[in-house]
Amino acid sequence: MTECASDPDSISFTLLGEHSAVVNKLTGTVSSFLSDTVSFLVQRYMCPLMRIFVSTLGPQIAENIIKNGLQVADVPVKA
Repeated sequence: MTECASDPDSISFTLLGEHSAVVNKLTGTVSSFLSDTVSFLVQRYMCPLMRIFVSTLGPQIAENIIKNGLQVADVPVKA
């Protein structure tokens, strides 16, 4: 795993029903803020954690997971 990315465009926030222009503008602003914030948090914290987790797996274990679809709970971790 050499690259980890988060796409802010894949995060959405929607209010159902008809709302005033002010509410719609506020919703757009909040949605944009949340998308950027979640994307930043994934890049900053989740990606490094995933790299550490993947690096603790031996190559044979990773291959078996891919090949056989083993559950993570069934996989021993390198000491």
